[in-house]
Amino acid sequence: MNLVNNFNAANPFDVKAINEKLDQLEITQKGLLVTTKYAGVTKAEKEVSEAYQLFDFNSFAKQMIAEATPYINPSKFNLKFFKGRQELSLFGDQIEINGEVHYKMLSILNSSDKSRALQINMGLLRQVCSNGLVAGVAGEHTSVKTKHYKTTLPGQVEVFMNGIVNFNSAIDSQAALIETLASKTISFSEIAKQMVYDAEEKLVENKINRLKAFGTKLMKSSTDALPNLTAEQIKLLSNPLAYLSNSKKISKKADVQMTGSQAFHAYTEIFRNRDTNAIRRETDKILTLIG
Repeated sequence: MNLVNNFNAANPFDVKAINEKLDQLEITQKGLLVTTKYAGVTKAEKEVSEAYQLFDFNSFAKQMIAEATPYINPSKFNLKFFKGRQELSLFGDQIEINGEVHYKMLSILNSSDKSRALQINMGLLRQVCSNGLVAGVAGEHTSVKTKHYKTTLPGQVEVFMNGIVNFNSAIDSQAALIETLASKTISFSEIAKQMVYDAEEKLVENKINRLKAFGTKLMKSSTDALPNLTAEQIKLLSNPLAYLSNSKKISKKADVQMTGSQAFHAYTEIFRNRDTNAIRRETDKILTLIG
């Protein structure tokens, strides 16, 4: 799921157009075979287990639109079907945070061919020039990611639907938190050490690439690259592990100071092509690192 691309390709919000497209989708189960058809043409067939819970994407999407519209006030939508995958994104009211425009967003991603878990998320889309970044919204009612099991799927969907009334308060809380980041200052070394070392100060190997990607974004992001970096700072951002390993100290001259906003946006940009569940998880992580 790429919500940035979905936004750029979105159509003006039109319930009738959405329903007409949804009505052409048919997902059925006969025995243990799930069949997905669109406009009468079979797009996918998949054998499932006895534990599988079929998800009625058509009915749920229509219900979601009806219940979420008063809170998100959608102005754009993107509805896509590909083989056994269905995806609906709604984009609504604008919110200005630190002088930049963000949009309220809600997304549903489902598969009827077992290629994806069901994902439902609300959050903020940051629109910067032709680029865009997503910030997930914290809270137990703002995100669902669940496999299609009879024992779990219905309950988790119900919890999300019951929590839609908290949509605006969750968005406002996250917007206020992001706004405070502009007044915070943090160094690259502080974030780096927290990112790749555990509580016992042991290097966590699988987090090294994430740190490298963060350094690269700080240097090369089209929207959030830090200006006026020195040669020594570029060397640090290009190969941070060389400074962090073997008990090497990062000098004040080499270290990179940035605002919390710069750190937040550069880090979340790493995950802009990931699903919104991953984006929400990483949003929480960087906010914790910034403190």
